[in-house]
Amino acid sequence: MTICYARQFNLLRPARGNSGESSSCIATLSGFFLGDIIVKYLKCSYCKQTKPETEFSVNNQVPFRGNRSYACLPCGRENYQKARKRNPEIRKRANAKNRERWAKDPSMSKKHRELAYLRRYGITIARYNEILQQQDGKCKICGLEASENTYGKLYIDHDHYTGTIRGLLCRSCNIGIAHVKNVDWLAKAGKYLNLTHT
Repeated sequence: MTICYARQFNLLRPARGNSGESSSCIATLSGFFLGDIIVKYLKCSYCKQTKPETEFSVNNQVPFRGNRSYACLPCGRENYQKARKRNPEIRKRANAKNRERWAKDPSMSKKHRELAYLRRYGITIARYNEILQQQDGKCKICGLEASENTYGKLYIDHDHYTGTIRGLLCRSCNIGIAHVKNVDWLAKAGKYLNLTHT
């Protein structure tokens, strides 16, 4: 059974579903059909605006909203800041609770890292280790050993426009390359450094 949520969001419009049957609504539990592309939209309970689901944080407690929060990201941040002002101890309690959970379960650190890699870069720990092995456990730029780097690991460097992972770098190289504007700029900077090097 297909459940339509568009009626409550006032997003009804003529469309034709996958079965070829005429439908008065292109918004279903899976989203809006735009040709072969499905775009999911939700309504923020605070600003009342309808936005793509990527504008909402993940919340597994609301499966009927596709596991997305009631508040869009800007409203969620605003609500969080207001809650912190009302109760300054909220962050301390949350940190204490997290420390307690991590102390009881040593694998929490690994789980958190796995989720972070999947969410930010779309790779698993296993894939990270494969790349690390391909680089012989060293920074791809300066060759610093992972064990000699901050926290004994290398950081994932990725293209911020395409999301493509370029390699694993030490902390210094990762921070430095983040400020490189383009290859031409880098060549000019290298020339400048060679001219001023004493």
